[in-house]
Amino acid sequence: MRVKNTEHLTKNRAWTVLFTILSVVIIAQLLASNYLAGKGEYLSLLEKKSSLLTRENQTLQEELSQKASLTKLAVEAQDSGFTKAENIMYLDTSLPVAALPQ
Repeated sequence: MRVKNTEHLTKNRAWTVLFTILSVVIIAQLLASNYLAGKGEYLSLLEKKSSLLTRENQTLQEELSQKASLTKLAVEAQDSGFTKAENIMYLDTSLPVAALPQ
């Protein structure tokens, strides 16, 4: 009878250990899944933000190129009263502009 009791006790311990290990593995799996889901959501948020900033950057570059175009600058200069030079004079840089009196 005592041998059966010891055998029964050993089986119960084995089942208890197995159940404990299985419970720990399941809990670890749940925690890992929860952690990865949170990181996935954060990564998705960062990707949305990145694409939004990329679109905004592209829009700003287009706006800058439009504002810096030569035709627009010419029109703005004309509206401000600037005119195109008709008579251009070039100075001879080989001669001194001023000389000391002797």
